[in-house]
Amino acid sequence: MNGTRGWLGKSAVAVDEREILIIADAMVDREFGTGAVKITPAHDPNDFEVGRRHKLAEIDVMTDDGKMNAAAGAYAGMDRFERGKRLLRI
Repeated sequence: MNGTRGWLGKSAVAVDEREILIIADAMVDREFGTGAVKITPAHDPNDFEVGRRHKLAEIDVMTDDGKMNAAAGAYAGMDRFERGKRLLRI
């Protein structure tokens, strides 16, 4: 996390214009890559725990059948794989 320390407590802006808080957490392996990871509290059990510790919003953007819901903004109704392809074009 040496290169990321100056970013802690600041925000980044996601593709959907939501602010993402930059945090530090013991779950991140500092010896692997940059030591920085994205946290998706509503997606993954480990991320859920990190999100709870840091009081991050749990934003669920997908329906049970793999379509993007209203929280996905402009991508609402789109299949998750199609959304991924669209994001790669940005």
